[in-house]
Amino acid sequence: MSAPLVFAGAGYRYPGASAPAIDGVDLVVEAGQLVLLTGPTGCGKSTLVRLAAGLLGRHGGGEIHGRVEVQGEEPSVLGPAARARRIGFVSQTPDRQILTSRLGDEIAFPLESIGADPVRLDQSVEEQLTAFDLPGPSRSPEALSGGQRQRLVTASAMAGGAGLLLLDEPLSQLDPAGADALMGRLRALADGGTAILVVEHRLGPTLPRADRVVVMSEGRLTWTGAPSELRDEVLEPLGMQRPRALAPPQKAGVSGGPVLLEAGPLKHRYRDASVDALEVLGLTLRAGERVALLGANGSGKSTLLAALSGEIAAGDVQVEGRLLDLPQDPDLTLFSATVREEIAHGPMEQRLPRAEVGARVRRAAEALSVTDLMDRPPHALSRGQRLRVAVASMLSCEPSVVLLDEPTSGQDYGHVERMMAELRSPDRALLFATHDEDLARRHATRILRLRAGRFIEQDASSATVTPALTLTDETSGGLDPRVRIALLLCVGVLAVALGQAGSLAALAAASALPLLFIGLPRRWLFRGGLALIALVWSTVLSQGLFYAELPRVPWIRLGPIVLWTEGVLWGLVQSLRFMATLLAGIALVVSTSPDRLYAAMLRLRVPFGLAFLASMALRAVPDTARSAFIVRRARARRGRSVLARSPWAWLSLEVALLRPVVAEALRRARSLAEALDTRGFDPTAPRSARRPLRARRWELGLLAIVGGLTGTAVIGRLLFVLYVTEVLYVPAWRPLYGWVRAWL
Repeated sequence: MSAPLVFAGAGYRYPGASAPAIDGVDLVVEAGQLVLLTGPTGCGKSTLVRLAAGLLGRHGGGEIHGRVEVQGEEPSVLGPAARARRIGFVSQTPDRQILTSRLGDEIAFPLESIGADPVRLDQSVEEQLTAFDLPGPSRSPEALSGGQRQRLVTASAMAGGAGLLLLDEPLSQLDPAGADALMGRLRALADGGTAILVVEHRLGPTLPRADRVVVMSEGRLTWTGAPSELRDEVLEPLGMQRPRALAPPQKAGVSGGPVLLEAGPLKHRYRDASVDALEVLGLTLRAGERVALLGANGSGKSTLLAALSGEIAAGDVQVEGRLLDLPQDPDLTLFSATVREEIAHGPMEQRLPRAEVGARVRRAAEALSVTDLMDRPPHALSRGQRLRVAVASMLSCEPSVVLLDEPTSGQDYGHVERMMAELRSPDRALLFATHDEDLARRHATRILRLRAGRFIEQDASSATVTPALTLTDETSGGLDPRVRIALLLCVGVLAVALGQAGSLAALAAASALPLLFIGLPRRWLFRGGLALIALVWSTVLSQGLFYAELPRVPWIRLGPIVLWTEGVLWGLVQSLRFMATLLAGIALVVSTSPDRLYAAMLRLRVPFGLAFLASMALRAVPDTARSAFIVRRARARRGRSVLARSPWAWLSLEVALLRPVVAEALRRARSLAEALDTRGFDPTAPRSARRPLRARRWELGLLAIVGGLTGTAVIGRLLFVLYVTEVLYVPAWRPLYGWVRAWL
């Protein structure tokens, strides 16, 4: 029987690259083995596991050399269901691999692809949720922390019972307890016969559970052996080291620095959550301090950093000097054409002398080991390189307060040490969230621990906070998405059929009513209401001013300006028609998850391509809006005010914002395509359904009532048009004609 994974002289060259990313790889992973693949950042580890998953063969477009086999077959030619049965894959960016809007559906996805029995689906979902300490199946992934999302994607990859697991840095966002638990589960799976290849920089949790360690450098395997045989002389030339005993915190010489940040009390609760995600009495950061923020996944670390940076409104925050922050995903803070321009952006915005700008750029580039990347586009770099460029771009601004969320993700030991050394300054306060206890003890002058959104010394409860986001189609009162689509069609038909402003206003109000019960933030409702009022007013005003049909009657005269009554009424009717349809569409999109909408469209015989594109577009719109917000905020923090620029300079910067937004959208689209690929999605094959669509009797009754009213209105309007055009007149129908004239 063939080994689960075999590389024989395997190599891969990316399109346009002058040299292969990996070359001459010979490696066998046997059933029951847990193999740890490690090496410095950018050495080709991720390329190797993507080649093993068959992704580069199907999506890469480059040149493959040698042989790669999964259970005796080339992985790139496996069919969708066969891929889901044989291979479980988790990429470096779990956020971009999430396919559905419910935890239970995410875990069940590969099982649905292979046509698993619905009973098995529910059993597997419950088992995986329990094993990975995740909340209930109806929760939204948006409610989870970064580490919890990583556990979710890993749980989905394991749910299908694949014989080979390929995990690319599965511990990068996990707290120590979560990392130990995951490695324990992987060890148990390996003992049960599963072949596992784990790419990881964190050697502390992985070495004790691995059967074999493989070290990679510059695209080649340089060492392989048992974990006990791994020596420092193998790792140190690569900027790596074996796990050490925890170092004591360094606390010297910072107690007397001036206060650079003072915040509190801070309090924040996510939408539809039952408890506060953050409740901190106060926080003070002084010059020279390096404060590590520790806590389990979901404890509130990222929420606290978001509150301090102003991303969310949680309370008063006072900062002396410039504050810069780096989120868990730094890609959206990169918006320049080259690395050199990216690092130079902040100093140039400060209008420093050219020599000083150059000195800052060189210093930051050398400190973060990106000197050889200066003329390359930031978004063409590896994930770890992009993070270092983002940190270098912050440092060149010489901020007084720096906030970092998981700054070690994707970095080897040597790069981490150089980064943390450069962040030290007697004039700067640093607050960094991390799961790496050893990193905190080596570099922090103070350690703060969060639990349930509170500092531990504030007597927090032992439970971690997981804010809940609930969409109505998961609850017992939610409408079947097919019924929602039908109701939207009824609204569209009525918007065309009705002609009276009063009736259209009532239709618009009915369309807006669901938005009040979905749980949208009040500021969204307020801003949306103002936008609709502006839409109606502008349409009414333009039609009233420029209405040219005769006869027409003046409504208001202001000197030479005349508002015509017929134009005002026409503009009001048209804007209300648009408003009613728009509000009904928004209610459908906001209250219905893209995957449920996709399933509904397929059941309604909508062509697969159109249904799939519609569901992906619905998923992309909020992600793109969020990306644009983060990019604009990052640029504003590193630059000057918009009012300090010429209109042309402002326009140029706005156009430049498209670069990271488009790059992020393309990366997300590729990751989603790869996630669908590795989880066995096949548009032509039947799938199991964990939550099959079922319209209840009262829903069908509601649809019948609304459909009947819509049909009555359409027929009445049609008869009235025939009467007005003298095509059809029935004297007995005169009451109907009068009713239509008055109300429709």
